[in-house]
Amino acid sequence: MNYVIHNHKSDLMKTIQSTVAKSGGHRYIYEQIPEIKLKAVLFKWEDRYQINATKQQRWYAKKKGKPNSTVILFRDKKCDYFDVWLFVSDGEGVVSQSENLKSVTDKRTRVTITGYELVRQTQTVLKGDNYLQKKEQYTKENKPRWTWRINSEHYTLWEKQINRAIRSKNSQKIEQCYFLLQTMPCFAEMRKQAYQLFKLFKTEYQRSFTKEYDKTLGKSFYGRFKSPRTSPLK
Repeated sequence: MNYVIHNHKSDLMKTIQSTVAKSGGHRYIYEQIPEIKLKAVLFKWEDRYQINATKQQRWYAKKKGKPNSTVILFRDKKCDYFDVWLFVSDGEGVVSQSENLKSVTDKRTRVTITGYELVRQTQTVLKGDNYLQKKEQYTKENKPRWTWRINSEHYTLWEKQINRAIRSKNSQKIEQCYFLLQTMPCFAEMRKQAYQLFKLFKTEYQRSFTKEYDKTLGKSFYGRFKSPRTSPLK
């Protein structure tokens, strides 16, 4: 048994995003499993769903139209259980017959983590044979992409939190709001939302203090996918 535990939420979100986008894990189940039961569950899934399959075995299953299964683990140090996701690719097999799989593309069953949801969006990209061509000579192509965003409920909570903090004129609460915006994960859609919320933040600050807020918000891109920070399951 060779599994790793994600220790940071942003790394967990990257791994889930990659599993859905690159490995085709478009169906899933999510469970909170106590530590004393986790290994028994994983052994059962190994036997029934081949979650420990090799790359060659996964390639062969995909070729035959069979689903592949992938397990992702997360452990919050404050909790006595593991957050466990079982992602399943397209195809019919034992796992699709045995488990009540949810669709990642259904807005009612999107993958959600503490107010963040994984969504598929259409991105327009420019395509051409020669990168030296002028922009006008490229053709436009719509490509799907997966990204995380704040869901509508939590976005509304964010707006209320910003309004309350600034209108209270409590410097500690104001700086806490700024810190949370600054440390929010930097997925493409969440970056846009963070800047939208910071725009509200500055507007409310200007209204309450009749001066501009003296800090800026810096949200960089994650760039290439890096190996997540994990620890081995013992």
